[in-house]
Amino acid sequence: MRNNTILIFIALTAILLSCTKQNHKNMDRHPNQDSVAVPLTGPTAIAASSDDLFAIDDNTGTFRWHYSSNGYITPPAFGNGITYTSNLDTLRVIAIDDSTGNIVWSLPMQNEVDFTILYNGILYAGCNDEILYAIDPLKGTIKWTFKGNNSWVCFGTYGDMVLASNGDNNLYALNALSGNLLWKYTAPSSEVVGSLANGNGLIYAGTFGYKLLALDPSTGVQKWSFDVGNKTIPEPLITDGVVYQRKSDNHLYALDAFSGSTKWTFSYNDSVFFYNSIADAGSGTLFTCGSGTTLYALDLFSGVIKWKYSGSASYYVPPVLLNGVIYLAGNDSSLCSIDAATGKLIWKFNAGDRVLADLTIKDGIIYFGCGDQKLYAVDATSGILKWSFTTNSFINAPVFIY
Repeated sequence: MRNNTILIFIALTAILLSCTKQNHKNMDRHPNQDSVAVPLTGPTAIAASSDDLFAIDDNTGTFRWHYSSNGYITPPAFGNGITYTSNLDTLRVIAIDDSTGNIVWSLPMQNEVDFTILYNGILYAGCNDEILYAIDPLKGTIKWTFKGNNSWVCFGTYGDMVLASNGDNNLYALNALSGNLLWKYTAPSSEVVGSLANGNGLIYAGTFGYKLLALDPSTGVQKWSFDVGNKTIPEPLITDGVVYQRKSDNHLYALDAFSGSTKWTFSYNDSVFFYNSIADAGSGTLFTCGSGTTLYALDLFSGVIKWKYSGSASYYVPPVLLNGVIYLAGNDSSLCSIDAATGKLIWKFNAGDRVLADLTIKDGIIYFGCGDQKLYAVDATSGILKWSFTTNSFINAPVFIY
């Protein structure tokens, strides 16, 4: 997820009923292991595929425990030493102990749930029964519900509010603790809100009508809008009073966050079906890449190119900036380390297949899953492989380090 952005696309269903405590019958051993699950004794990486969870010792790559849904699970949320997800086969929201892999609680549902998000001590689940549920994350009991008029499309947060939109063209702002409706923004028929971000005291909503809207968080009143063309739903980067947004004319626009007026533009010189950008206020640099094979370092205030790095792949995964280094994963199975000041390549690591999800970096180690069904741990300084672990599943979510 990008800076200040919570973006979730969903197709949901469910009614949450009672809470039960039990060990799940599918809490089993890794398919390549003969031993039973090993309780955690140190830092651990938890990785998710579309149907499995794996816990691996983050120092050695040793297997700890494995959860298999025998179907599909939603992208997990993490907190309180617990992994939260929903099992789309058994139709349950589940909480799994990060240390042991045991089920802490399991909440039955009537149908599928496509997101579980933990925010300020509450677990939120949106469902195709048109209801948004707020759940106590420690007990698995329902705190409140809110009924919409259609399936939920996206979810976001702002201060003590939760924001949710659905197919009836409404964006709802709810009190996070009580679920009370604070305001409702009704969009035109083609303008269903599909992405949410916040910053500079405003809420930014991207619509399926390819517009970026700026809304007053107190009232939901629209302040300005920006037409992005006809590529994808807007996913802006917001920092220091500026909104950075790509448009279907293959340009990146720097917009005044409060008025929506254009400050500068930059041409990618390629077809921008997607883009990834991160900003470094300290150096005054915006790092951005479009659908091509080039990473650009732009001046935050003028859009002038400082340097560019031309690689051998497209970069679908957002770059990561840490300690003056950019880490960039390409669809040619490469992971590159690039000097953020000069654009010079420091090292390049070749994995077995392309990286499938955002990189996770902790304590000098980069963790990521690839299309070869392996989880990798690579030294961030040297680019040397620390370990890899075969999961027999595609790890398509960022790794969480417990």
